[in-house]
Amino acid sequence: MSEEQASSSPAGSQQQTPTKKSGPNSLEKREQRREDRTKNTLIWRELAIIAALCLVILAFNLSWGNPESGDDMAAEARDEIRLRDVRPTPPEPEPPEPEPEPEPQPEPKVQKNQQRQEVPDEQVQEEPETSAEPVDIQDLNTDVGQTSSEPAPQTNSNPSPNPSPPKNKVFKKGTADQNAQMQGRLDPEYPKEARRANIQGQVILQFIVDESGRPQDIQVLRSPHDALAEAAVAALEEKKFTPARQNGETVKMRMSQPVTFRLN
Repeated sequence: MSEEQASSSPAGSQQQTPTKKSGPNSLEKREQRREDRTKNTLIWRELAIIAALCLVILAFNLSWGNPESGDDMAAEARDEIRLRDVRPTPPEPEPPEPEPEPEPQPEPKVQKNQQRQEVPDEQVQEEPETSAEPVDIQDLNTDVGQTSSEPAPQTNSNPSPNPSPPKNKVFKKGTADQNAQMQGRLDPEYPKEARRANIQGQVILQFIVDESGRPQDIQVLRSPHDALAEAAVAALEEKKFTPARQNGETVKMRMSQPVTFRLN
């Protein structure tokens, strides 16, 4: 009995208290949990690093945004100190201006008894020169207290009413008894080169009409082109004038003549 009980007791004990065995699923779960904890730790570390970097960048931006604030304040303080310390020097007084010297008063002009009356040039007629007989100094008696026995020559106090005009005198237009007049019409030939170039205008000529009525000393006072001036001078040289007269005699007269060139 005892042996059977002894043999049966271990078997019964084995049936009553079975042992727990760990399977593969529990190991995988543990490993998964461990990996999850590691991942979470890494994630938190990365977040902490990112937050620290953000704070560093933010602080750097704030300090970079006003890099010269301290320098500006120091410069302003220095400027204020300079402005307060430096005082402008008073300007030197200007020397007094010298008093102007009194202007000398002009002396009154003595009016002559005889005043010359001014007459326009066109109305002035030059008086003919009267030739007086020369006096021979040897005929005079230089002895004191003696007079010459010869009678003094009688001078003609009444000049001739129409004295002859002086020779080679050139009268202006309107100053002689009769002005010089052109015979016919002045019709110059239009230069071909001026016509091709469409040049037109007025030429002013000045000349002297001599006693025979011929134009002399022709001068061009104004001309738009040399070709027009040459044509006007050539046409004037071929013209004949009625000479001017003074006291019934022919005289020289200075005249001016405009010559117009116009394209039709």
